[in-house]
Amino acid sequence: ANEIDFEFICLAVDEQAKKYVRRKALGNMTIPQVYVDGDFKGFFEDAFKANEGDELYEWLGLDEEPFEY
Repeated sequence: ANEIDFEFICLAVDEQAKKYVRRKALGNMTIPQVYVDGDFKGFFEDAFKANEGDELYEWLGLDEEPFEY
């Protein structure tokens, strides 16, 4: 509904992704998890709450200017 591009990764078939999630989320395997540019943002419940509060873009960091080197 928010037209936000995303990529779905199935941890059941991607062992490397599963190891990455374990490391980034400090061992918490609650799914689904939300990552932005490889950084762990939180869990589905966090995204749901941000969306309900009209703060999803801010929570995801999509309201920020891209960092340029």
